[in-house]
Amino acid sequence: MSQGLFRQEVIDARRGEWLGSIIVAAPLSRWLLTMLALALAAAILLFLFLGHYTRRETVAGQLVPSAGLLNVVAPDAGTITRLNVRDGQQVRKGEVLLRLSSEQDSVALGDTHALVGRQLEIQRSRLQADLVNQQQLGEQQGEALRSRMALLQGQLTQIAGQLAIQQQQVTSNQQMLAKIRPLAARGFVSAVQIQQQEAAMLDAQAQYKTLLRQQLDARQQYDEAQQQLARLPLDEAGKRNDTERQLAALAQSTAQNEMQRAVVLRAPRDGVVSTVLLKEGQMVAAGQPLLSILPAGSSLQAQLLVPSRAIGFIEPGSRVVMRYQAFAYQKFGQQYGHITDISRSALSPEELTALTDRPQQQIEPMYRVWVKLDRQDVLAYGKRQPVRPGMALNADILMDRRSLIEWVFEPLYGMAHQLDGDAAHG
Repeated sequence: MSQGLFRQEVIDARRGEWLGSIIVAAPLSRWLLTMLALALAAAILLFLFLGHYTRRETVAGQLVPSAGLLNVVAPDAGTITRLNVRDGQQVRKGEVLLRLSSEQDSVALGDTHALVGRQLEIQRSRLQADLVNQQQLGEQQGEALRSRMALLQGQLTQIAGQLAIQQQQVTSNQQMLAKIRPLAARGFVSAVQIQQQEAAMLDAQAQYKTLLRQQLDARQQYDEAQQQLARLPLDEAGKRNDTERQLAALAQSTAQNEMQRAVVLRAPRDGVVSTVLLKEGQMVAAGQPLLSILPAGSSLQAQLLVPSRAIGFIEPGSRVVMRYQAFAYQKFGQQYGHITDISRSALSPEELTALTDRPQQQIEPMYRVWVKLDRQDVLAYGKRQPVRPGMALNADILMDRRSLIEWVFEPLYGMAHQLDGDAAHG
């Protein structure tokens, strides 16, 4: 049992004094600090249990049309002689955008394309004249053949009549010779008369055979003329087709010469001219981009490049906070959207170079993510300014959301899972 500095009797004896007993009182500030510390601890605990933190991944990207951006490039080297469009102008499919000239001058010949064009035009005129001449010649040949056939037909008719008469003469001479031969045996007819009658019969037979040969020759000539007349349309068609093939080849050569001399570029689709990269009189190289067209009905979307270390927790529907470099977010605010699609495979360095127009040296694979914008414009100085294709941006992709206490104890959770895994494998 412990014993104090004064005996109990002394203490009891002094209680009755007018000053009373001595009490050691704690200062007020200590109570206030204690209550404040308890309240702060409770607030911290409430904040840890009730507060949440959303992890976000910051990536870069740009705005691209949902239907793609139509780039018009120069098909060949040349000079822009006429430019018909400007930025923001609406164009219809097939509308002339510009005229590109590739004319070249020679010291000896001058404008070579124009000279070639004149020579081709001379050849075309000659071939066109050949077509007309061939048609006229065919008509003349047909008329001549029909006239010849009519003449031969008349000859055949005449020969047929002569053959009939000559046949009668041959028959008559044969009958006369048959009658006088018995008389010659009796001496009523002389041998000279017999010879004269035989000569007349032979002469009639010779004339008959001559007429047969004439008939055969006339028939052959008639048949040949008839065949020529039948073949004439085919021959004319063959010559006409050959000339038309030459005209077609000449037209192709003329088109190629004109295309090399000057070419007209037209709008491939309805849309709005978004970027004009040239001026009239400017020289361009083959394959050089000239202008871009935003297809009609196409909205802009954000295209983000996300590293592989962050792609695992990103999914369609995730919210995205964007900051356009053209509109300072400190002044004009941030823009919002949500993810609509994620590429299934990482982009190759060549694909990244094509997307960003600069060589890529990073080692970590990148995935392409598309974001639908909540708005297609930005409120700046009281006006809605439309966003444009190609605008660069930085974006925060909102990923998994946890309470703060989970983030605090996440290392312990990780260690516990690792120990459980080691125990399971052990």
